[in-house]
Amino acid sequence: RQEIFDSFRSDDRYDVLVATSQTLSTGVTLNVANQVMFFAVPWRAADYEQAYSRCYRIGQTSPVYIHIAMLN
Repeated sequence: RQEIFDSFRSDDRYDVLVATSQTLSTGVTLNVANQVMFFAVPWRAADYEQAYSRCYRIGQTSPVYIHIAMLN
């Protein structure tokens, strides 16, 4: 898993990282990403906040956009 995160951070060929909120909610800093799209928002507000906060870290140089896909 760490190899995938490292490749996303350092290799310009990778523009998209697909992962679950559980995978990215703690211990992962993705300040090279500036867009987060939730297809399934976590039930607990704290889990949601942790997941989207991965992009709001020291070193982030771009505006961060959060998208939530809602289907009815």
